Amino acid sequence: EWLKRANENKLLVEGEQIKVPKISYTLVVSKKQRKLFWKRGNEIIKAYPVSIGHRNTRTPVGEFKIIEKIPHPTWYHMKKVIAPDSPKNLLGTRWFGLDHKGYGIHGTRDPKSIGEAASHGCIRMFNHDVEELFDWVPVGTQVIIQN
Repeated sequence: EWLKRANENKLLVEGEQIKVPKISYTLVVSKKQRKLFWKRGNEIIKAYPVSIGHRNTRTPVGEFKIIEKIPHPTWYHMKKVIAPDSPKNLLGTRWFGLDHKGYGIHGTRDPKSIGEAASHGCIRMFNHDVEELFDWVPVGTQVIIQN
């Protein structure tokens, strides 16, 4: 999807020349503002409202990397496996796993929680927002979470 967009949605054909963008993005999460900023260098491409961890399961602060991207993720919670289509699966439609075990950025089945301190420590986004990022942000992207 990322390559297709970089090539103006033209059909990518083997043997033909394509554009491969040399862009590095950063995701910056402000816990205070409850926003995620998608950045290219110093430029803010877009800002998204997010939910952060509640007081008993705080979102960690620091610099992390995205180590995996999973569409329609399964949720492993309290030794239970919760299928992607289950109403009990709180991860929504996309998962960015961070290099801090058990933490990530994901969608939600509870859109009313966005803007609140309501998660188990992860960064929650509206599904349509995390889906947009999923198409553009590659594994290896730096994620900075600030107070």
